Amino acid sequence: MRKQGFVLFFCLLAARFFGYAESAQAKMSDDPYVYQWAYEDAGVYSAWDISTGSKDVVVAVIDNGFDTFHPDLRDNVWKNDDEIPDNGVDDDANGYIDDVWGWNFVQEDFNGDGLVDAGEIKGNKEPRPTVSMLSSEEKKEGIFNHGTIVAGIIGARGDNGKDGAGLNWNVRLMNIKVIDNTGVGSLLSLPEAIYYAVDNGANIINVSMVGTYEEPDLRKAVLYAHAKGVLMIAAAGNDSRDLNTLPYYPICSDSTESEELVLGVSAIDKERRIAQFSNYGSQCIDITAPGVSLGSTIRYSPKNGLNQRYSTDWQGTSFAAPFISGTAALIKSVQPSWTPDQIYDAILKTVHHTPGQDEAIYAHLFGSGLVQVGKAVQYALDQGTEDLSDGKIETVPVEKTQVLEKIVSLRKDLMVFDPKTGKVVLQDIATGNLNSFVRLGLVDSDDFVSYQVSNQERRNVIARKKNQDARELTIYDQRWHVLYRWEVPSQGPLRVAVGDLLGSDEVEIILYPATSEQSIFSVYSISGELIAEKKEISKHHGVSLSLIDNAYEDFGAQGKKHIVVLYQYEGVPLLEEYRVSETQYDIQQSIELPAYALGGTVVAGDIDGDGRAEYIVGSGPDQDPTLSYYYRDGSLKRKFTAYDPVYRAGIQASVLDYDNDGSDDVLVSALDGSQPLRVWDRRSRKLADWWPFGQNLLIPYRIIPLF
Repeated sequence: MRKQGFVLFFCLLAARFFGYAESAQAKMSDDPYVYQWAYEDAGVYSAWDISTGSKDVVVAVIDNGFDTFHPDLRDNVWKNDDEIPDNGVDDDANGYIDDVWGWNFVQEDFNGDGLVDAGEIKGNKEPRPTVSMLSSEEKKEGIFNHGTIVAGIIGARGDNGKDGAGLNWNVRLMNIKVIDNTGVGSLLSLPEAIYYAVDNGANIINVSMVGTYEEPDLRKAVLYAHAKGVLMIAAAGNDSRDLNTLPYYPICSDSTESEELVLGVSAIDKERRIAQFSNYGSQCIDITAPGVSLGSTIRYSPKNGLNQRYSTDWQGTSFAAPFISGTAALIKSVQPSWTPDQIYDAILKTVHHTPGQDEAIYAHLFGSGLVQVGKAVQYALDQGTEDLSDGKIETVPVEKTQVLEKIVSLRKDLMVFDPKTGKVVLQDIATGNLNSFVRLGLVDSDDFVSYQVSNQERRNVIARKKNQDARELTIYDQRWHVLYRWEVPSQGPLRVAVGDLLGSDEVEIILYPATSEQSIFSVYSISGELIAEKKEISKHHGVSLSLIDNAYEDFGAQGKKHIVVLYQYEGVPLLEEYRVSETQYDIQQSIELPAYALGGTVVAGDIDGDGRAEYIVGSGPDQDPTLSYYYRDGSLKRKFTAYDPVYRAGIQASVLDYDNDGSDDVLVSALDGSQPLRVWDRRSRKLADWWPFGQNLLIPYRIIPLF
């Protein structure tokens, strides 16, 4: 049984009712309790000179529910106008009946029959915290106030003469409940809550809770939110824990990603020191915000003895996180078209960063630094409509082009070709220079590779259909004169690799099937003599093959290479490495991979520059689009998502030294052409992505090998 991710609100460390602050210094609002030290320290008041928010911005508060009808919140609560209240019908067909004011994902006996019925497993329409049966101890602890406090910091209505003011006087707060009044539950419902928020129009998601285990579906949901342009802000937790060593989720869900998917928030005290309870860890903490002696709205229900609407002295990272969510909402009100990355950039670029510190320790505690709301909003305003992204790589001007994939270690060139027209384009990655030509021999070909025999000479190999039962291999010189031509038996398309497997002065031709066959690979001399063949008793579903160069391992003979294959055998993805001699092959390694590798691709490259190759596996169709790096002994080095999780058509991987640092980077492409080419480094940091043939030309593309 998988361990469930228990969620603990380590945040309600102290609460004192009626601890109201003076409001003399607050000039922007007539609310009685608008002044807070935290607003002053974080630069909130100067932000209000620029923007006080917008009702076009929706912030989802995923928590233990907030007080939907609180006098200082109700004007800023999101309402599902497409749903007719209490008619028992899912009017907007979003999968949730009567979700007018959000949704409660907690499995509760909502109808009071003593059972959690099948219909109640999905949750219910009432995310507002239930307070009719609170004990005196529960009222004293006040955990049921948690979501209402968070909501108030983000968006309590400003300038209405009531209570305090949130960072956004105008906003829409989406109420999503995943935890009950005790503040303890499971992360199992969090992914569905994230999907609900995204699919129902949230721009920003605040998650002020932590779990000890990351459910696989949570990571998918986080990636889904980012793919849909939704920001996620998460609290660090409150048990003085090093998240680098003992991670919590969702704050650490992006710790292995190159992109900022979740902005993690630690808490500081009034002296701008890390709050004594705050968790820390540079892999998960991106920024810090005030987290002690905070005032906000609380659950209001006079008939149940809850007569106060506002309280101070709340502490916890749970209440630091909404400072960042509120800042993001203000920026969104100024720049409604900005992406998550642009908003994250504006927030992180404008922090207060104390100089003269040990930067590693500083980042461990505070991330980039202390949020400065006013500066972030001013920065956004000053940008106008400018793009804050890192810039885009120019696309290769080739229409209707298909690219084919193989391994070419430390390659500097990218070659593409269109098998329908025979057009070939060679691009120099470093300079962007293009060289194109048309070769009729490539029309309707299975595969095409090019390999170098000297500084001045290249040879080209083409595989094409001869007849129903055979394929024809042709080797050309650089001037496209035929050197060799021979046939091999095959009823389906073949892929080609070229390399010196025997340590001689001549290369061998390696053929492997793209579709279901018994053959795994066949090794031929350049003249067509069969050297070795690997077969299975039953048919597989297609093979991916790569070569490992002598530069990675001393295999004995100069220039000698090994073969690495990935294929499915009896339903299991197998990654195997073979050494080929003049008459046979010897298996060197066999690794059973998880299901995501079914139908996937494998390449080999020295991604960390240590002189030894790693296996790089791209997932197959109907799987999450993941890249996995494996050590040669089969142990997993790193696994991450290469594309947005909504894409599930399979990915291909290749290697090249994109940034010219002497180690391989990983180039990925989409099997169906619907995603851009993307380059990742060994730390799963995205170096670049671009559409080589234009975003609107959804043509399957892969990368041609240049051996």
